Amino acid sequence: MRACLARALLAAFLVDFLAGVASAQISGYSTVQANNTAGGEALAGFVTNDILVDFTGQLSGIQLLTDLQAGTIYQTPVFEGGGDTAPNDLFFQVFPSLEFDTFYTLGGPTTATADVTPGLAGGAVSIGGASSSTFSDSLIDVAFFPPGGVQILDQTGYYIARITLSDDTNGELTVFGSTGSVGDLPAQSIPIVNGVIGSLVPPPVLVGDFDGSGVVSGGDLDLVLLNWGQTDPTGSPAGWTTLQPHDGRVTQNELDAVLQNWGRGLSPDFAGAAVPEPGVVAGWFVAAAAFRRRR
Repeated sequence: MRACLARALLAAFLVDFLAGVASAQISGYSTVQANNTAGGEALAGFVTNDILVDFTGQLSGIQLLTDLQAGTIYQTPVFEGGGDTAPNDLFFQVFPSLEFDTFYTLGGPTTATADVTPGLAGGAVSIGGASSSTFSDSLIDVAFFPPGGVQILDQTGYYIARITLSDDTNGELTVFGSTGSVGDLPAQSIPIVNGVIGSLVPPPVLVGDFDGSGVVSGGDLDLVLLNWGQTDPTGSPAGWTTLQPHDGRVTQNELDAVLQNWGRGLSPDFAGAAVPEPGVVAGWFVAAAAFRRRR
């Protein structure tokens, strides 16, 4: 009887424990651009980015790693004793630009608003960084964590860093957070464009590629012919995945886009394909019309 009771208690404990592990996870990252004007003094030529994380469970640590192809990371040059963690806002009146210094933190952008001063673990080794940390005007390579005894639980939009970059900075920021759970989001590489972290680089647009295959070919011509003259009230004829026709109506504009860009593609394998002869296109028109009537 005692053995059965012990097994039942152990099973109940394991269920609760595993449920807690499963629910703990890093679920997302986001960035916000801050207004970098304070005390009437603007930090011209720079973009201030705040880095935030969402998680459930207990935060174990954060790693940050930059890879810059151009530009610089702003580090307040005049503040003696300034560090890599959130600054003391009592100094902002004397050194306004200190508010936009680059730093890592746990919870807020100043010593007054942060939950605690982070512990430094070294470099961002889990995401390709060095074993020792670097926090300079050309590289951020750091791993940090809540110090012993401090629990940071269940947060959305939790403040972990401010990174101010010159407005010609391009590259990427890799972020990796951990709650110690297998459910943690993998490391995320966030693009940096003109100093803005989180800029979405628009995908290349291939005119005439209506089916989204990455090449202008027969599939796109089929879409044009089978939908010729038709108007879809949603603006999206069936099968159309990119470059929706104007007002949802397929006309000569779409046919010209296909024929003028025939064979072009995002892959060099399709370069130089022959444009269909006018007679061939006319034959396709006839076939498409017959097909529509049968439907």
